[in-house]
Amino acid sequence: MSKMPELDESKLKKLQEIKESGINPFPYNYHQTNHATEINDKYAALNKEEHTEDKVSVAGRIMLKRVMGKASFFHLQDQSGRVQLYLNCRILGEDNYNLLAKKTDVGDIIGVEGKIFKTRTGEVTIEVVSGQLLCKSLLMLPEKFHGLKDIELRYRQRYVDLFMNPETKIVFEK
Repeated sequence: MSKMPELDESKLKKLQEIKESGINPFPYNYHQTNHATEINDKYAALNKEEHTEDKVSVAGRIMLKRVMGKASFFHLQDQSGRVQLYLNCRILGEDNYNLLAKKTDVGDIIGVEGKIFKTRTGEVTIEVVSGQLLCKSLLMLPEKFHGLKDIELRYRQRYVDLFMNPETKIVFEK
């Protein structure tokens, strides 16, 4: 019989801090209007560093986080694919930025609204103007480079396999 994985203490501490600040870490709904692949396809023709006034709303799991002081980049994965997010303390405000950039972890599910732009490197990105924590993840995800390789574990934890291995998801959908 397999034992339950241990919960991450730092994630539990962040969860408690979120609750103490009066925020529900597991809200009931979120109005999503767009998907990652749709955004990437629609705005692929933008020139580098070009901004639009188009507003989008996406929700998904944080798969990568790069926090650099008062600005951050996330990769958000939804059912269609991944899209990059840009969070800035000046735009979001101190409280919302601290919640999204400092209290969230890889694996958490968030919903964000923002405007589209293309970075210097040519990646379609959402400049986040508002965001909300939708689900605080309490377990660690498998390491991103090696992923979930143990076949037995992949079968026992199919839900993890589906969002960690895109090829598994494609087979499952077919």
